[in-house]
Amino acid sequence: MPTCFYAQLQYVIHAKLPADKRFGLRQDYEALLALVNICDSKGDATQGPVWYKKLKSRSFVHVGTIQCLVGRIQVGNKWGIIDTSLHCMRTSFISAEDADNDAD
Repeated sequence: MPTCFYAQLQYVIHAKLPADKRFGLRQDYEALLALVNICDSKGDATQGPVWYKKLKSRSFVHVGTIQCLVGRIQVGNKWGIIDTSLHCMRTSFISAEDADNDAD
């Protein structure tokens, strides 16, 4: 079941993990990982106001799990999350050949 949570993106790294049966890796594995600070918040900012005053923890997540990037604004001693992703456009990747065909 999808979970909505917000985090502050710190870094994106390219990780190379060697094969290791103890971790269920039968072959070498490469991934893009994001180091994030997880916001101490509840709710979905596309549905209503979501506020936080502090960050809970720092964690690595697979970049593929990030659905969208949102903004924030400081009001007094707390931060409000601005999330307009509910009906936003999604990125499409097309080849150069497809782009040439679309121009015709």
